[in-house]
Amino acid sequence: VTQKQADCVGRGFVAQVGVDHLTKYGLLAKDGKAVGSVSGLKMSHADAAAAAGVMLDCTDAARMLNSALDSQAGAVDATTRACLAKILTTDRVRSLYTGIFEGEEQGAATKLTAPLLKCVAAVGPSM
Repeated sequence: VTQKQADCVGRGFVAQVGVDHLTKYGLLAKDGKAVGSVSGLKMSHADAAAAAGVMLDCTDAARMLNSALDSQAGAVDATTRACLAKILTTDRVRSLYTGIFEGEEQGAATKLTAPLLKCVAAVGPSM
């Protein structure tokens, strides 16, 4: 994430979730300074969905996930890449972020990784 993207996320969180809620979630101190981490958050569904929207608006989340997968699995062939592109849709990434912000990291990750694993299994062990 670039500094520009991080600044965008910060401004977006304040605009979409609000200072009071961000303080309640432990992301902001009473003086408005960032103090917390998104790890372990338990936002309401509405705030989590708003925060997920901010993440999508400010970053190229699908590209970042593709890059992360590439670094973990090495370079993948064209067939696998096409399959992954069908899985890593904006809606799925939004759902992942929403789940993470709601404190449901495991469930949110499973909803994305299960189709990814099926995708990789379908193209075989040629990676």
